[in-house]
Amino acid sequence: MSRRWVFENHAWLSIGSVALTLIITLSLKCENSWEAVGAVLFGALGFSYFCQQQKLAEIQLFKQLFTEFNARYDRLNNQLSDILKLSPEQELKPCQVKALIDYFNLCAEEFLFREEGYIPDHVWGPWCRGMLDNIQHNLVNALWNQESQKDSYYGLSLEKIQTGAKLKRGS
Repeated sequence: MSRRWVFENHAWLSIGSVALTLIITLSLKCENSWEAVGAVLFGALGFSYFCQQQKLAEIQLFKQLFTEFNARYDRLNNQLSDILKLSPEQELKPCQVKALIDYFNLCAEEFLFREEGYIPDHVWGPWCRGMLDNIQHNLVNALWNQESQKDSYYGLSLEKIQTGAKLKRGS
């Protein structure tokens, strides 16, 4: 059972726990049964409040990450466009290599937050399709293959990018 599933279904979980407590306490005809029901009810309300606050915090974190990642990509965009215009016979300049490594690091950080559950499918899919378009360029691909051997990108691999690129909204 994932954290996200619990947060999305917190209301049903709370209602179910209160209903189950009601059924058990009434069927057992316990003394203080209403105290038990009240305690579970307040616990369920507290749990729901916590889930709503957690979801709000995650939305705020996502917005912050989304804004930061897009700003960093925007700063690299012109350099990436220039690199993608190069023919396969040309060599990358040191500043272009640095820009690509910065781009790979950005992709890896996006992947890291994706793995932690903070980047949803409907965002991760398009990001991966963009990564895949860039990595398919011969010069970018050669540097990616070289850099990815260092295992310094939090486990991001071409296979994981390809898998992410297949994601569609709502899948």
